[in-house]
Amino acid sequence: MMRVGILGIMKQMLFDYTKLGGQVTLETAGITKYANGIPAYDDLLNDEEIWKILSCIRSTSPLHIQEPRAARHSMKLD
Repeated sequence: MMRVGILGIMKQMLFDYTKLGGQVTLETAGITKYANGIPAYDDLLNDEEIWKILSCIRSTSPLHIQEPRAARHSMKLD
């Protein structure tokens, strides 16, 4: 069995928010009484493009945040 840490779960949730939209992602997590208007991009972007965009956004964090994070975890496309 593969262990998934909290950061892996958070990365997946960011991916799901981008691909499926906020409302679907929250409802899948059991949160049903919260309206979320973040749109889904699954019709516009494939999975690899979504991961690349998330990696790009992550890379724009200040260095004092990027370096400790990079030492702990890497965001991979696979």
